[in-house]
Amino acid sequence: MRGILACGGALAGIAVAVLAGCRSSPATREPQGFAPVSLFPLPDHQRGWAEDLEPSENRFALNLTGIHGVDAERAFVFGNIRVGGHVMRSVMLRTANGGLTWDEVLPPYDQSEVVEVDFVGCTGFALVGWVEEGPGDLTLLGTQDCGERWELLSELPKSHWSGWPLAMEFQDPFNGAVTLEYTDDEAGRGVLRTQDGGRTWTEVKVKAPKGEEKKGLERSSRTRDGFEWRLDEARTQDVVKKRAGPKAPWTDAAVLPVRLRYTKGMLAPAQGEP
Repeated sequence: MRGILACGGALAGIAVAVLAGCRSSPATREPQGFAPVSLFPLPDHQRGWAEDLEPSENRFALNLTGIHGVDAERAFVFGNIRVGGHVMRSVMLRTANGGLTWDEVLPPYDQSEVVEVDFVGCTGFALVGWVEEGPGDLTLLGTQDCGERWELLSELPKSHWSGWPLAMEFQDPFNGAVTLEYTDDEAGRGVLRTQDGGRTWTEVKVKAPKGEEKKGLERSSRTRDGFEWRLDEARTQDVVKKRAGPKAPWTDAAVLPVRLRYTKGMLAPAQGEP
């Protein structure tokens, strides 16, 4: 099944989701108050049914499942936007000023989520997967300018429809690998490798290591220069934290809303709701 660009596929048409950061103390457990402006546009083909939602049904969620730090100033949070138990579209936000503001820079795909993100310098890769009706197509997008603009690189050639990424890692801007786990017993596990920056792939079947622990959500990230970013849940908010190294104290970089409501073509924070 193919993911469809939720905003018509035009990178220039992706509206900005600006989320202001906070400057609370390291001891703050539940920072209060996210930005008054944090809007996610809905495309025309999704606005029709959103307009007809009853108040009790108008409950969307910004479901952030991962964070990837590039350096002390640049980081990405990613996942999906959900409604009524269904994944509506993928989402990825970028900060370039240490968490003060966040922009939606990746074109969203319908019924999909951003699964993996990796960077080598300012060359980056984001893997988007269709999730609404079981594991679907995997789409790789790339950037050459530290995540400001993205382009489609390839659809990953899975040997079985059930394949889902366990990890993605690039050694340099050209050479990288995506490890896939197949639910089909005969398919097992495969490693897709690229030597041209994610445009073409070859797959090698491998065996899973014995005693391997199941991978959890990517809620923390360490940059190549040792800076750390972390994504914490605090009731109806996600709190982005950062620190300069393993011995430095954590500080709050931003507070991002979890609950959203549809209004006038946009999804906005549903402040004050239980």
